[in-house]
Amino acid sequence: MNSFLQTRMRGETPLETVFWRDMLALGSALNIAATAAALGLHAAGYPAWVGLTVNFLPLPWNLFLATAVWISAEREGGPAATTAMIVSALWFVVMIVL
Repeated sequence: MNSFLQTRMRGETPLETVFWRDMLALGSALNIAATAAALGLHAAGYPAWVGLTVNFLPLPWNLFLATAVWISAEREGGPAATTAMIVSALWFVVMIVL
């Protein structure tokens, strides 16, 4: 896991991998699972703070993924990198709301 984190923070992982697989696929799946769990807890009658906590647990991971995309995008450069940076910022906001 340490190598996973380090390669992304150094910008050593290709932008395509960090953007499509790590952020959009895995990150989105984690957020959807957390939201579903939070809704399930709410439906089961748990206090609201429990559901909110579960819902926002992926927030640090989301920040890490969005930052990793920016680092890789800055390293690679070009129009695709700029687009990835914009989409990652929008994705981060959507994942907070979701």
